[in-house]
Amino acid sequence: MLAARGWNVIAGVRKAEDAERLRNLGLKTVLLNVADSASIETALDEQARGVSIPYATVLSETGQVVGSTRFANIGRYDRRVEIGWTWIGVPLQRTAVNNEAE
Repeated sequence: MLAARGWNVIAGVRKAEDAERLRNLGLKTVLLNVADSASIETALDEQARGVSIPYATVLSETGQVVGSTRFANIGRYDRRVEIGWTWIGVPLQRTAVNNEAE
């Protein structure tokens, strides 16, 4: 597991209980549920404060939102950014959509 090797792994999750389970495994988590307006408001607030830039993953064929990713922990002084916090809905995991999102 990458976290065990010292990598900073951040997992995007939709449910608080999933976040807790992954934190117990040593991962950092970010809660984002596109079906929950509070989660969306948090992402937009972070964007307004300049600490992250959230993106929706949208199927071009249908316009359906199927996931999210972010530029986060933006460091303007040292010109760094974390790319990730990516999640894709379960039906499209392990598909080309997941590969394209990353």
